[in-house]
Amino acid sequence: MRPRFWRPYRWQSLEMPGFELMEMSDGARHVDLRGMLVTEAEGVALGAAYHIRLGADWVFHGLNLQMLDGRTLKLRSDGKGGWTEGDGAPRPDLADCIDIDLSGSPVTNSLPINRARMTAGESETFTMAYIDLVSLDVSPCQQEYLKRDATSYRYCSVDSGFVAELTTDSDGIVTTYPGLFQLMET
Repeated sequence: MRPRFWRPYRWQSLEMPGFELMEMSDGARHVDLRGMLVTEAEGVALGAAYHIRLGADWVFHGLNLQMLDGRTLKLRSDGKGGWTEGDGAPRPDLADCIDIDLSGSPVTNSLPINRARMTAGESETFTMAYIDLVSLDVSPCQQEYLKRDATSYRYCSVDSGFVAELTTDSDGIVTTYPGLFQLMET
């Protein structure tokens, strides 16, 4: 089945050398995000390719992550608290999570924004399955999003207190993450 639309995105890292390329295709039943991420963390250069599968409602269903050094991570979710990793090992510690947050990637901030469809002035706290690109450890973390207007959100990592003002395009994809990422013309 041919997607309803396809769009490429490219972000430049502003904090350190790096970039992210992502192609989004939106079909009748799924949204697929396929991309590559080149970054640096803790003084180590990292490269990764990913495929994120979402339902048409932007509920997370799966991640296939392949690191340049050969390490892999597979996560699956039924959208109702049932998570598995790798070849089906259960992850009950992620039961409260709905979305993922891939460290070093601005696109995963778009998942709760598109899924929740908040109105201006509304805020919501989400439990995310946070994926550390250095270790590939996955752990729950709390994030709060406050929708300011049609294309801007205040993001807060509840665990660390980090706050950023995010801007999105009309499709709800993060375009500006001040001091960290900026969408480039494609």
